[in-house]
Amino acid sequence: MRELSRILFLTLVLIATVALSGANSLAAINDPNPDFIDTPQPAATPSPTAEAAKDDFDVAPPPPAPPRSARLEYFHKYRRGLSFMGGPVIDTKRIQNKESALMRGSIRYLFKDRELRGFEAGADLDSDATGAIHLTRRWIYSQTRFRPYEKLGLAIRIDPDDQLGTFLRYQHYQLRAGAGFEALISDPASFRLELEASASFHSLQAALVGGLVWAW
Repeated sequence: MRELSRILFLTLVLIATVALSGANSLAAINDPNPDFIDTPQPAATPSPTAEAAKDDFDVAPPPPAPPRSARLEYFHKYRRGLSFMGGPVIDTKRIQNKESALMRGSIRYLFKDRELRGFEAGADLDSDATGAIHLTRRWIYSQTRFRPYEKLGLAIRIDPDDQLGTFLRYQHYQLRAGAGFEALISDPASFRLELEASASFHSLQAALVGGLVWAW
């Protein structure tokens, strides 16, 4: 019984010691400021190296603006155009017959597909009461104020004397090629000049035509 009492006493002493140790570990080491005001820390003084680097730092000035002409370069944005043209035509058949040169009036419609390839359909009326309808592919080499181009296509010569037989006679089918340019006058109007040649079993022709183009 005495041994049991001694063991219980030592156990209580051990428990009390552990409890006091835990309470001391959770307590604040220093007394807190009753006003709960923390003293601000003084700002760090920059080093002499940092001050020197700050003085050496310099912002480069922006580059000069490009010239006004470069910023506002014209771009011909239109995909369609209607041309009204006219000019002289030399025909080998008429030269053989010792006849004078022809005069030609022409209307032509330019359009572009989804891939911006240019095509042109047109109709000509010559001074000898004949004419032609044609379709050509145009390669346009610039979309600025000055737009040179080349073209290649087919045409059918229309002769009123042949009536519907015009489309049956192979002599009336022509291969056409040409080169020219369009020069902007006042947007969207341009001046157009073209040298055009055609070949068929009827004759060879060369035409120099010029006129105005209205684009949209």
